[in-house]
Amino acid sequence: MAGILIYTAAPDSEGTLGGLVSLGETQELGHHLQAAFDNLELCASDPLNPRHRALAADFVDVWRAEAPSVTASEAAMALLSAAATEREHSRRQRIQLVWTGPSTTAIPARQTGEFLAGMIDTARRTLTLASFGVYPVSRIGEGLRGAAARGVVVCVILGDRPEDASWLDWRNQQTFGSRLPGNFALYHWPVENRPRDDAGNQGLMHAKCAIADRECLFLTSANLSGNAMAINMELGVCVHGGPLPEQVERHFDDLISRGDLQVFK
Repeated sequence: MAGILIYTAAPDSEGTLGGLVSLGETQELGHHLQAAFDNLELCASDPLNPRHRALAADFVDVWRAEAPSVTASEAAMALLSAAATEREHSRRQRIQLVWTGPSTTAIPARQTGEFLAGMIDTARRTLTLASFGVYPVSRIGEGLRGAAARGVVVCVILGDRPEDASWLDWRNQQTFGSRLPGNFALYHWPVENRPRDDAGNQGLMHAKCAIADRECLFLTSANLSGNAMAINMELGVCVHGGPLPEQVERHFDDLISRGDLQVFK
């Protein structure tokens, strides 16, 4: 002998005996059974990210509306194939030159500021920016704050000469703002951690680069300044995909975890 238990937790009329009887009518019961069967075809682990949840819901809606004959197994195979293709595409390395200055037939001009702003605006998960000189650049500062506001983890590594240190805090506030969210961190290379030569000169954090989502690495001669972003002669190389973006990101992560780079206060 087998049976189906029908129950409701609703406190209104559907929770009464009459409500339960009405739920057992053929048309109503069929509707709920079909909904239960449909839910069985979906993954029980609902995505935690609201954006991912919305994308999953859109996929299911299109699947049911335009391809109802496709089974759950076939849909799962299609998703796995698409994911594998995207991973393979992201592993393929592409190199792009970014030149600010007079254009030639060999290299067309493309302003460093526009390129860097595009990287910042399209970052989805992580964004690391390193620059020796940091001067107020509103477009970049606004872009970094906007990235942090949409959930991107932002890490900015600062460099400057020791004699300019008194100006650094003011310039940071002008560029990044005086109050930063928890997912926006500023780091620097403390003077006591830097090596010195025989004359007593200290090493400098002179690296200039940006890494987005561990997938795109931009190496540039440009400091974070208005002139470098728009009117200087500056040359950069952008590496899309391949192992290098993640390798450089991990390198900075290790420098931070070891204490070579510390939070700027």
